[in-house]
Amino acid sequence: MRTVVVEPSLAHTLVMNKLATPPAQEPARPAASQLAGKVVVIGVLVIAVALASFALWWNVNRAKRSLEFWQADAVRIIQHGKRVELLTLRQVAGASTAEDAFALGGQQIEVVSTLDISQAKGLIHARHALTDDSSFVWNNEKSPANPQWIYAIRFADDKGEVLLALDLKNQRLANVHGGREVTVIPKIAEGWQIFIDKQLKRQE
Repeated sequence: MRTVVVEPSLAHTLVMNKLATPPAQEPARPAASQLAGKVVVIGVLVIAVALASFALWWNVNRAKRSLEFWQADAVRIIQHGKRVELLTLRQVAGASTAEDAFALGGQQIEVVSTLDISQAKGLIHARHALTDDSSFVWNNEKSPANPQWIYAIRFADDKGEVLLALDLKNQRLANVHGGREVTVIPKIAEGWQIFIDKQLKRQE
């Protein structure tokens, strides 16, 4: 019997060669390069944590005495209260019969007018100044002989309100409900006067 030899086709040969060839492998990265990358990532994380910790420490310490003066709930309302009003005041002799009135330092004070300044330009900076220790002169506790409480700011939300009276001539600020007073630095007193004048002019 005659033996017939069948030659493999070209396509079959190429397929077989491809199957027999092992897949190419990506060259391994040097161990030193991988280690350097990890060190960089860890270093960035350490720096980020350190900066965040410093920022937290700085913010806590620059508002420490303000927090003691206002108390935590009042600070929250000052910073985030949705309704803010500018009150014009007058001092009265004897007990007041006005619906909106309060006592401060032995004086009876009535609210003459109320202006909503919740959306006033510059209010964000005013809020911040009230909770920044550098805005106040903490070693001056003596009240002036004749305080002139002409204006007040009322911050309020659905949980309560904070009422602060302003004697800008004597650079004094009073936490009315807390029964405490403090002196503000001249720059803050001037800033409040400018802010109030703008709001009253807008009302005209």
